[in-house]
Amino acid sequence: MNITISDLEAMQENYVGPEIAAKVLGTNAQSIREQVRRDAKRFSIPTCVVGNRVKISRIGLIRWMRGDPDYNVRV
Repeated sequence: MNITISDLEAMQENYVGPEIAAKVLGTNAQSIREQVRRDAKRFSIPTCVVGNRVKISRIGLIRWMRGDPDYNVRV
């Protein structure tokens, strides 16, 4: 099942897991986990790693997907 930007906007959580982000981005959750753990600075969306858990900013993901010109993407 895919998740849309509207679905993300309706959520209340500040962070989503790689499984949700993968459904939005059409990719694999494990790929997201590995990239964030390997080099979080190269991941364009703000993330948080606590122990072995990876969380992605829900608002950051929405803004990135919408191409928000005020969104400061890390390069």
